Amino acid sequence: MGVESDMPADPDLLPILLKLNIKGAHWQATVIGRREIWRVYQRVAELGGHLRTGWRTCSLCRMGRRRIRMGR
Repeated sequence: MGVESDMPADPDLLPILLKLNIKGAHWQATVIGRREIWRVYQRVAELGGHLRTGWRTCSLCRMGRRRIRMGR
């Protein structure tokens, strides 16, 4: 969620998507963005989904420089 050319980061979509889920299956939302992700993550938690925290997969620092290793 959150990719402009794909699915928007809209928490109202989660109940619709959960109707398609297999009963009892584990699920999570992967959201891309800065501000729009938090409403989706809140709704995921309310609906019982799994949450992943941290920015381990982000390879760029704030100023557009590449990270040398995790934590930098």
